[in-house]
Amino acid sequence: MSNNNELIDFLSLRELFLSDDRYFIPVYQRNYEWQEKHISQLLNDVRDYYLEEEDKNYYIGTLIVNRTKNSEYTYNTFETIDGQQRLTTFNIIACALKFSLKNENLFRKEFDSFFKQPILKFESRIFADKTLNQLHQFGKISPDFSNANTKMSEGFEIVKHVLKSIAEDFKTGQSDRSFSGYLHYLFNAVILTRVQVPQGIDLNHYFEIMNTRGEQLEKHEVLKSRLLSYLSSDEPAIREAFNKIWEACSDIHNYVQTHPNFSTALRNNIFGKKWFSFRPKNYQSLFLNFKENNNTEIFISFTDLVHNKSKLSAINYGTKQNQELDERDNDRFHSIINFENFLLHALKTYVADDLIKNISLDDKRLLTNFESYTKDMSIEEKNKFSKKFIFHLLKLRFLFDQYVLKREYANNKDHWCLKMIRYYMKGENGRTNASFNYVNTFNERKFSTLHNIRRSLHDETLILLSMFHVSNPTVIYKNWLFAVLNYLNKAYSYEPSSEEADKPNGIELTDYCDFLRNTATHFLGYRYLNEQPYEYDDIIIFDMDDCTYATNWKNYLTYGNIRNNLVFNYIDYLYWLEQPTKRNDFEFSFRSSVEHFYPQNPMIDKNKIEDKVLNSIGNLCLISASKNSSLSNYMPKAKADHYKDSNSKESIKQSVMLEILGTEKEWNKSQIEKHEKEIFEKIETALNCI
Repeated sequence: MSNNNELIDFLSLRELFLSDDRYFIPVYQRNYEWQEKHISQLLNDVRDYYLEEEDKNYYIGTLIVNRTKNSEYTYNTFETIDGQQRLTTFNIIACALKFSLKNENLFRKEFDSFFKQPILKFESRIFADKTLNQLHQFGKISPDFSNANTKMSEGFEIVKHVLKSIAEDFKTGQSDRSFSGYLHYLFNAVILTRVQVPQGIDLNHYFEIMNTRGEQLEKHEVLKSRLLSYLSSDEPAIREAFNKIWEACSDIHNYVQTHPNFSTALRNNIFGKKWFSFRPKNYQSLFLNFKENNNTEIFISFTDLVHNKSKLSAINYGTKQNQELDERDNDRFHSIINFENFLLHALKTYVADDLIKNISLDDKRLLTNFESYTKDMSIEEKNKFSKKFIFHLLKLRFLFDQYVLKREYANNKDHWCLKMIRYYMKGENGRTNASFNYVNTFNERKFSTLHNIRRSLHDETLILLSMFHVSNPTVIYKNWLFAVLNYLNKAYSYEPSSEEADKPNGIELTDYCDFLRNTATHFLGYRYLNEQPYEYDDIIIFDMDDCTYATNWKNYLTYGNIRNNLVFNYIDYLYWLEQPTKRNDFEFSFRSSVEHFYPQNPMIDKNKIEDKVLNSIGNLCLISASKNSSLSNYMPKAKADHYKDSNSKESIKQSVMLEILGTEKEWNKSQIEKHEKEIFEKIETALNCI
């Protein structure tokens, strides 16, 4: 059923499968990863709600989608932006029931009336599509899971096992309810809220909104109270300092130096007189800077937070705005991550290398990650941990603001930026009043000498950071960001000479850019283009010299075998790097759809070319899903006519293919193989640079 807002639909699972709507999982989304604990909890939660609240609907969560147009299909298609794990699980549950539901079950006839086939497709993941199809056909054909998505096939078996267990419980239990009634409730009263993003929305902006939404605010407040509880009540000044630092760090969109919790004197002591340094060496020196501001504030315990939430109003966060911050622009910048996930990155960069794998970058595990790390600590150790962690959090937040990209909105435009905040004293450079400004973090006059190419290192650093981000746009599991923050935390050093410099010198630009290049090639060589993909944490932390590297890498540059959008975006980066005057206006954006430049299904069937050529990297590029669906069956020349306006080109690789077409007047097997060879040479050179 649909509500009054046409962009929001409340759908039962029955309605979900009965409709003509179809969903696809874009390649930038994670593979299916649900385990037994997730599937079991979902099915058992529904059972519990059925037993306790049979007359009420069970709202199971939100599915965020982007409606697309596809000339191949008569039904509506939706790009799944958020909620793909749950949606995939529903399809697996339906497939399992199709196989295991006995004919004598009272629900069988009803089930057969609405479930005909899965409603899900996976973009550029042939094995996932094949697996789901075989799960649907299970019992009719002998499944071949040799090249299957193992998590999905395992999920199928888990669903059968859990449902069998639930059926036995109903059979042997005291309740007058039945397994058939449970299944009826599952498909008729379990409601999924489908939210369509508005047509034509800027997905760049949408991802920033989604990535920084405040759903986990309660968890971060709970965590703060827990860490505060580790501090002694005999340390009111330290507790006050902890609270002020935490609140400043939680204001994730604005530069931490500008937070009104810092007085002018305190700000200068911590961040230097120009605000672009981090001066404290440890938590002792940090707290010493707060000593002059020792007004005691009211804090609540974790117990109060749980049992007496009214006491929240007793907390005083208020601090008067400093005069120089009166004009702080709260809407100019948008962070690429929310505070809950930033806390996880802070913990992961805090712990010893041998414990890093224990820290998950999923904000649903925020509290459990901290619980696991502190559970065996003594009272004294917890006290020290709280102090050391808040120091680490502030330092990391400073580094994040200064050396990691943000989205900047100014003059009715938006773009990626790598900027720092710079404070100017009265009289400096002829200024009549003290003020601050946002300026590029690094000196733009430092150039790369890589392959004798003259590119600004500042620009290259920004393009690399944006490449990583758009390749993994969701807020969780930003492994590249962990790699960056871990590097910055270890590499940063405060130099007193920076107080007189125009730019900070805590991070060396050349080294930072080299690190980003190496991280990209490591992710490719050890994971995305390797027969044996290694874990991110191993690649980031440990010496990989004895590990296999880029084994049979060309096999992972064909349609259906490309594991991450970073592969496409890295190719764009290589072209950008070698053509400094030609690609200056290029900026990475969120693109999720793999386009066959020569179409898979040309409108005239005789124009088809062999699959090996069709699916090679020479014929593929990454564009938006809406563009791909509207142009998918067009021949290359027709696509070129559509893209005459250079502003509509979505990738450098696409532009290169259009240029080849313009020069050679055709795009066929010869041009595809020539372009593929060029790509192979570029990637091989890059991989061998390590």
